[in-house]
Amino acid sequence: MDVLFHAVSGTLLVSALGEKRRGHLLAAALISALPDLAWGVSHLVPDGPIPYRVAHSFLLSGAVLLLLVPINWRLYFGLLLHLLVDLPLHKHTVLYRMLGIEGVDWYRGWGVPIAVALWAVLAALLALRLRKWLPAVRK
Repeated sequence: MDVLFHAVSGTLLVSALGEKRRGHLLAAALISALPDLAWGVSHLVPDGPIPYRVAHSFLLSGAVLLLLVPINWRLYFGLLLHLLVDLPLHKHTVLYRMLGIEGVDWYRGWGVPIAVALWAVLAALLALRLRKWLPAVRK
């Protein structure tokens, strides 16, 4: 669910920034979900997983930014959105350690209504975007 949320929200953001090419929108979905995909795929590697903090770091994000700027700067914003959503909504992040608090589990307690609200907002934004896209597709 987390990967899907980030892929869709990142693609919507990149589209709202003006990107219309289908291949670039598909790349935006992949890049937006990159931290979760890198962390998940790393568990298949025999030498051990990439730590969550590394996969979700601004260091990795900066490296991706340097690669994307010459290609299409808009694609980076889906990844940045991923990091900005995950910082306050995932337990045990560096932000929470610096503040001395524990954080939010999005799958229990207060995290559930927050997650439902985020999905509702995403669904509404997607519906609005599809209303704009569909007439262009029909032409």
